Amino acid sequence: MLPYAVCFLLTGLALHLGERRRDAWGRALLVVGLLLPVLLATLRAPSVGRDVGTYLAPLSEQALRASDPVDYFSRISWSGDTRDIEPLFALLVFVSTKTAGGIWGTFFLLEALNMGLVFSAAKLLNARLRKIGARTVSVALCVTLYLFLFYNLSLSVFRQSLAFLIGLVAILLFTDGKVPHAVAGIVLAMLVHSTSVFCLVIFAVWQIARKRWFKLAHVLAAITFLVTAFGKWTYGWVMNTINMVVPVPGRYLSAGYMASSINVNKAWLYLVVVMIALVVATRVIGRPDEMDDFFYLVVLFAVALFPLGVISANAGRILYYLFAFFPLVMAKFATNGCFDVGRRRQVVCIGLLVAAVVYWVGTIGVSDYTDTAQYVLAFM
Repeated sequence: MLPYAVCFLLTGLALHLGERRRDAWGRALLVVGLLLPVLLATLRAPSVGRDVGTYLAPLSEQALRASDPVDYFSRISWSGDTRDIEPLFALLVFVSTKTAGGIWGTFFLLEALNMGLVFSAAKLLNARLRKIGARTVSVALCVTLYLFLFYNLSLSVFRQSLAFLIGLVAILLFTDGKVPHAVAGIVLAMLVHSTSVFCLVIFAVWQIARKRWFKLAHVLAAITFLVTAFGKWTYGWVMNTINMVVPVPGRYLSAGYMASSINVNKAWLYLVVVMIALVVATRVIGRPDEMDDFFYLVVLFAVALFPLGVISANAGRILYYLFAFFPLVMAKFATNGCFDVGRRRQVVCIGLLVAAVVYWVGTIGVSDYTDTAQYVLAFM
């Protein structure tokens, strides 16, 4: 895990120094900071990451064999490993593999998109905060927190890692009133992973936050918690009801999808508890603004849906679309008005990073549910 830790810290340092400068050197440091995790992902062996062999390598192999995109999509549609892959993700693999001549091109492209989206999300949040007269967040802190919380996930859960970041950017665009851009973003996310339709629920959460309908939110969260807590019995009814409004892929309607192994992940629970503590502290001792209200509801519904992640590892993946906000929630807390003293804010930032490191050690160092803890270079 040492290569990851060194990369994350160097990335955070480069971005921090780059943020403080407004010249060409500053921009160069920002680029270097974003490229470091991309290069680390690109130079790894295909054995790093559980889903590489599941569907990414088969897609890449078919791309190398195919003569053109039509031949490629025909090939993957006949393979059991790749026939359910969403078209935009499959196209990204085809273009990157053909361009680079191997799977390394796909490793590079996917991580470059992820890092670009995280950086853009932090910038969009700051743009929104300026509009409402709130203090902006540290982009370096946002990105570093993302790395400890989600980077290793992105080396294995490729489609959904990219999809929830596209969804995150789309929702932030929606909060800024850029509705056409947000809708286009959700469409793109759904073409990467179909579960991105859940972002429409988060659109509704934003509207509730703007209207300050907190009593309604609390009632909906309580109902959601009860429905998910008894998910083994309610899942089929809920999914079939949704399917009547929005077409749902057949694999999500099967009983086997919900009946996947129980996923009691203590590190996930720890992260949710940390988030609860932060949003409660913001509302008690801070000066909550419009975005704090939204983040409060995001965490509230993450708690309400958390039983789904315990009951089913598969169905619980929709939690990622809420968890994607957590680096922003943590960075926003660090810049809350109650931490105006510089030294106090530094202590808070360090505390948040320590919390993220503990989560990273739990999910990757201890359970290693992504099969990425042991980093191996491609040429070794």
